[in-house]
Amino acid sequence: MKPLKFLLVIEFLLLWTAFPAYSEERKVISVSGKTTLRALFKQSRVIVNIQTVRADTDAKNLPGISSCSYIRKLDLSISGRSLFVPRSVFADLFSPREVSIQPRKDEYVLLISGRDGANSYLLEVHFNKIKIIRRTLYSSLIPNRPVEETRYWLRVMRDE
Repeated sequence: MKPLKFLLVIEFLLLWTAFPAYSEERKVISVSGKTTLRALFKQSRVIVNIQTVRADTDAKNLPGISSCSYIRKLDLSISGRSLFVPRSVFADLFSPREVSIQPRKDEYVLLISGRDGANSYLLEVHFNKIKIIRRTLYSSLIPNRPVEETRYWLRVMRDE
């Protein structure tokens, strides 16, 4: 093989592995602090920032739980464009443990799992390049049927 052709093949392989057409990342969510998840899907780069806070609880308020963490803020962007994330997407999630992103047809799904044992859950947040579409919550006790589903519509207010 000629040296120039060899170098072109090597360069192509390096670029191909550095910028894959599909990558999925899974991360453990920090108990307190910021967790950033990045994934590249074809032409879109998805970035998720999750800010968690550790909270000591009063045993009277949450029996059997001495401390937990909760999501204070969740930011989501696709190819540099920030999406509006309603607080209802994440406000009721205690002790989130793991986050991942998956592509599906014309949308993406952010998966957040949390707690443990009978209290464990899986949250699916469906979104596209424009908005959050829906949120579906599953319990570990009935994993094949949602226990809660919320749909979102993007409303734009205009001066007329």
